[in-house]
Amino acid sequence: MKVVFSTVLNDLYVPGMVALIKSVKKHNPDFNYEFRIYHSSFTPVWGELSGESVELLDSLYDHFEFIEPPFKPYLDNGRDCVKYLSIESFNIDADKVIFFDADMICLDSLKGLIEFETDGIAMVHGKMTNSFYVGVMVIGKRYLNEQTYLNILKYDDSKSKKYGVDMKLLNEYFLGKIETLPDEYDAVITEVHTNGGLKIGSFHDFGGDWKEWERLYYNKRYRKSGTSFPEGLLRDVKILHYIFSPWTDRGRDSLTHMKKNGEFFRQLWEEYYTMDIV
Repeated sequence: MKVVFSTVLNDLYVPGMVALIKSVKKHNPDFNYEFRIYHSSFTPVWGELSGESVELLDSLYDHFEFIEPPFKPYLDNGRDCVKYLSIESFNIDADKVIFFDADMICLDSLKGLIEFETDGIAMVHGKMTNSFYVGVMVIGKRYLNEQTYLNILKYDDSKSKKYGVDMKLLNEYFLGKIETLPDEYDAVITEVHTNGGLKIGSFHDFGGDWKEWERLYYNKRYRKSGTSFPEGLLRDVKILHYIFSPWTDRGRDSLTHMKKNGEFFRQLWEEYYTMDIV
């Protein structure tokens, strides 16, 4: 079975992609799938992917493929944002495509995600937006063809009241057809912070008291030599989706408003971003 990974990227999100691929390789040492990165130099609004960024990413992973699709079909259909390039993932010759946003980190094996069986499309259902998140998409053979790609590109979602850019479009186009991925494959940071039902570990059992949780739970069960962040807090999360960009001032400010949890998540991202990989 041919499995291809994909994402959309510009220079602003390169730090996120660095942390993502490092985290994927840490928890999946044999990961060697083709990974397509769609980008555009059309306008400053879209944000280009510079040669320096391509060189950096190539140094971290041998199977990246950098693709700049023609921008005219997007403009002709009112798709004037780089995020819409996620639509390219539906025009890949493969048995399965797994799309990742670039502002995530992997915290565990991707084996279950890679083996997730669907001939259609599967995403995690968001609790706050009541929509399916497009941060992680598993796209099966039925929708991997040029006709689906063109249909999505031309679909009129102008009257939709759903939230987001490509998220609004894809939720609208695939309404009633989306299969549900387990929450842990796109655990949005705001829901990890607020939703004890996501099985995040025992932090919530202590009423959000960071010191008590660390003293009674993490120190006993999860402290490991050489790690400076409490992995046990996220024991059931496979992919953590930041939404806020922790490498930017605005993202750090947003995490600060989450108080102690926010600082923990910032440090967690920093650990993966700065780690050395073989």
